[in-house]
Amino acid sequence: MPATPHGGKLTIRAVSASQAADLKKKYPNAPRLDVSDNTFADVEMLACGAMAPLEGFMGKADYDSVVDKIRLQNGLVWPFPIVLAADAEAADKAKA
Repeated sequence: MPATPHGGKLTIRAVSASQAADLKKKYPNAPRLDVSDNTFADVEMLACGAMAPLEGFMGKADYDSVVDKIRLQNGLVWPFPIVLAADAEAADKAKA
């Protein structure tokens, strides 16, 4: 019997090569960010579900809750924030 993911739900965000090609065609002008090796490792772990129940990088509410209470906003224990580190220029580029 497989282990139950933390929070009870495994969220896999990885896409196949053909899905990636389709996304590149659909969003040819999507912004690209250069990230550190640590951030890339976080992306890989989020993609394969290793950080379940997270579905992506944390928003402000989850970040604040984790920093203040060591729990996600929904009350689930989570000991460290998972955030996309980007400088102001990169963040502005991603918002465009």
